[in-house]
Amino acid sequence: MPPVLMTAYIELSLYLFAGSFRVRLGFRALWRHRIALNYQANLADLIRISGPEKKNRWRGPRAAPLARIG
Repeated sequence: MPPVLMTAYIELSLYLFAGSFRVRLGFRALWRHRIALNYQANLADLIRISGPEKKNRWRGPRAAPLARIG
């Protein structure tokens, strides 16, 4: 393998490795943000549902039986 090709290959592999690392870090940050947003939404739901309008609260098709029971 000629040295020029070898250096180009090494540079390209390093660049790709750094890019994948950056993408992975970005995904982790996005995941954390999503978890935080989910947590906030769940807290808001709990606070909102624990009010006096708890009995006739419709929370989508999956939670409909729970809303009817409560």
